[in-house]
Amino acid sequence: MRRLLAASLLLLGTLPVAVLAQTPGRAAPLLELAAGARAAGLGGASQLGVQDPDHLFAHPAFLGSGGFRLTARAIDGGATIASVAAGTSAFGGRIGVGVRAAEWTGPEPAFSTGGLDDLADGTGTGRSTVAATVGYVRDMPFDLLDLEIGATATVLAERADAERDRVASFDIGVGREIGPLDVALSARNLGADVEVGSGVPLPLRWELAAGGYGHQLGPLDLGVAGRIALRDDDEVVTGGGLEIGYYPVVGRTFIVRVGGQSVPEGDASPLTLGGTFIADDLTVDYAWRDVDGSAVHVISFGWR
Repeated sequence: MRRLLAASLLLLGTLPVAVLAQTPGRAAPLLELAAGARAAGLGGASQLGVQDPDHLFAHPAFLGSGGFRLTARAIDGGATIASVAAGTSAFGGRIGVGVRAAEWTGPEPAFSTGGLDDLADGTGTGRSTVAATVGYVRDMPFDLLDLEIGATATVLAERADAERDRVASFDIGVGREIGPLDVALSARNLGADVEVGSGVPLPLRWELAAGGYGHQLGPLDLGVAGRIALRDDDEVVTGGGLEIGYYPVVGRTFIVRVGGQSVPEGDASPLTLGGTFIADDLTVDYAWRDVDGSAVHVISFGWR
């Protein structure tokens, strides 16, 4: 566990985080991105049916243990976003740590719910955001309803030119297996009505999600995932997708996926595409999306 904490703190100090912008009426868009390339290819919906350290950033009750996940996003025009997450079993449950960071040169983008239009602009002032997260999950006392309950705490640091701000945000969630699916209900950005450098409060967000993978159809494995989220500004965000896996030999798996998500603002395409290659303990995920003619590429490397 000490190695996981040390690696995350090292990344927090070394990742380039030169320029991130705020959207008018939106705070901390970095916190609202899909948690990893697999979720990005499924319309922003996390695949709860698999162990994934990136669940730390979306659904605390499904915080994954064992291994780590490193994700990078590249947007035509030079924007980059990176994250790292890791989890391990400890204290009768599971502990996760993670860091997210971003940089680009561009004006204030309509970013939070899918409008990434301005990220390839290449102009604008210097802004940055870095978020460090720690989480814990365990079974409910007395095995109440077979639920698991998890919580995360995030410290968010933002810079806009000479202005700087640092705030805290908390998430809590419950989850359990229901039939062929894992289901999670999460509340995000809890606590005081904190405001970031732009003076915009972090929006409270309730999200219901479900996912399942590994249901066999002949030689294929099928998976589905979906989500619906309600923000305290009454905006509803939806997304989901289908994935199909094929393993020609033991230890080698290929997965393709297609998804879609709502786009309340901006000109981003609702279509998301992706794929995965698994070789023993190594996992490589990829996702693609069109944003007003610019390609958004997301790639994750994981080790189990």
